[in-house]
Amino acid sequence: MAMKRLLSIEKKMDRDPKFAEGYTKLMNHFLEKGHASKAAQSDFENSNGKLWFLPHFGVTNLNKPGKLR
Repeated sequence: MAMKRLLSIEKKMDRDPKFAEGYTKLMNHFLEKGHASKAAQSDFENSNGKLWFLPHFGVTNLNKPGKLR
């Protein structure tokens, strides 16, 4: 499921460079502020086969063009 979401976001980024730029900036902002963290390889190795990650995706508001959340 997570891999399918990743591939979907990657395809959308390939089709829309503006979305890719905004999404990358937003994710970097979340990482800098500490609202998110990158998954480390050790998270996968010590998981006993069960992991949970919060899915994320870019959302735009028609009333705020150019702003991604």
